[in-house]
Amino acid sequence: MISTPHGRVVDSVSGNPIAGAQVMIYDATGKLHSTLTTNDQGEFPTSFPKGEYGVTIHAVGYVLDAEASFTMPKTADVMYDGGTFIVGQDDEPIDMIVPVKKDSDAKRPSSGLLRSLWGTLQFEMSKRSRKNNSSYGIVRDATTHEALDLAVIRLFDETSGQLIETKISDTYGKFSLFPSPGTYKVTVSREGYEDAVREHVKVSAAGESALLDPVDLNQKPVV
Repeated sequence: MISTPHGRVVDSVSGNPIAGAQVMIYDATGKLHSTLTTNDQGEFPTSFPKGEYGVTIHAVGYVLDAEASFTMPKTADVMYDGGTFIVGQDDEPIDMIVPVKKDSDAKRPSSGLLRSLWGTLQFEMSKRSRKNNSSYGIVRDATTHEALDLAVIRLFDETSGQLIETKISDTYGKFSLFPSPGTYKVTVSREGYEDAVREHVKVSAAGESALLDPVDLNQKPVV
């Protein structure tokens, strides 16, 4: 058990701790700061440099419960709801509760790279939805129009060909791209589907999404 103020991942219904959950901490720019794992009591350390942070949680069968009715203990400083929290002083531990709910149908990527990209997406989608009225793109099956998760979206500078950003679509097929003003090429790929390419994608102002129209992918023919 951690004796200093700490974070704790708990079931929002029962209040039981969630052991072995992966906790990914992101700074205000969406950059991964650290990856932690909860102990048998669902606890993880919360000593970070001064700044603004967000959290994503990876626990088998659970997702963050942003609307939890779980009663926050009087000793807790923060009940995390998917936004950001502030660390006022360097390495000052925060007593934080992170409520999660069961979601047996939730899909999560398995590789370390996809988990990291997935976490970045979840934090940025949460942050952007508050500041940009939920501006996002969506990847769909071209025939059924069902949302496609785990599609890989890559943003390239159209002039230099340099890769600028890589994102992963979430459970609802959503992704966010907010590059600097410029002209870009976007590629979208997913296992079992033909790649899609969007060229001459123009971003006129900072904070403007690079791609809002649905990206429909065609299934590869069965050989």
